[in-house]
Amino acid sequence: MDKSARKLKEHYGIEVPMSAIRVMTLKHGEAMREGRDLGIENKLPDGGIGMALAQTDGSMVPIVTIKPLENDESPRDGRKRRSLSWQEGRLVLTRDIGKVTPRYAATMGTVEQTTELLVDSLVKIGAGKSTRVHGMGDGAVWIANRTMDKLKGQATFLLDFYHISEYIAAAAEVVAAGRKQGWLREQQQHLKDNQVSKLLNELERHCQFHDLAKCGRHHERNEREECPAHRCKRYIENRLDYLDYKGALEAGLPIGTGETEGGHRSIIQARIKKSGAWWLRESVDKILALRTNRANREWEPYWANFRQRAA
Repeated sequence: MDKSARKLKEHYGIEVPMSAIRVMTLKHGEAMREGRDLGIENKLPDGGIGMALAQTDGSMVPIVTIKPLENDESPRDGRKRRSLSWQEGRLVLTRDIGKVTPRYAATMGTVEQTTELLVDSLVKIGAGKSTRVHGMGDGAVWIANRTMDKLKGQATFLLDFYHISEYIAAAAEVVAAGRKQGWLREQQQHLKDNQVSKLLNELERHCQFHDLAKCGRHHERNEREECPAHRCKRYIENRLDYLDYKGALEAGLPIGTGETEGGHRSIIQARIKKSGAWWLRESVDKILALRTNRANREWEPYWANFRQRAA
């Protein structure tokens, strides 16, 4: 917002306090969110485009909470009652598979609210009951379950190829320490050929004879000491229904969620995760509505309607 104040001063010679810019920004963000929610379509119409892409992913957002006054001894200064945490902001991306421009929606709300935005975004790009939906996401259970539950009979779900590759790369540290890159590429090819059993057999053979104490030293930060090969095996076995990479490649469909990752960077992280920034949860939702409005090229229509109402 300090950038906005500098631009107003530079181009128009007008000095506007950052507090006023903040108030107006949040006001319009709230109006955009309310307009979006009032127009949500929660059911797919008949017909629709042939194939749609639907990707959903979460991103951790820095949130500050001001605790209420509990008694007379509670600090009157709100800054002394604040607590900091990271909460998940959820981004939805949909796209007509025959086009290049995606549609976005984002919320700090519940999984149910995210699913509503997903369906609404599909309707907005022309999807209907006849549309095949290529759903994608990382290994978070809520993404696959809610997508498949809401779009029964017309959606398939594919686990992000690069997310599962991170687990395989970690397993390579203990399974094939002398040829990690070569082993990783072999296993990735097995996945692309829908031969996941070959990868699981490799992991199982290692876990039968490994030194657990030695393997356990290769765990990720904040994770329990566990063999990376065993962790990878468990992760894959819990998601066997979402690994049809061969089918996706043969159909010319993406196997990675790079589009959503790019959306996280440009829509959420570029504004919300600036160095040292902490947000009230309610403020984040308004800013997300504003930024997705602009990303969806609905900026000019919003201001045209705003000016018309003000006239």
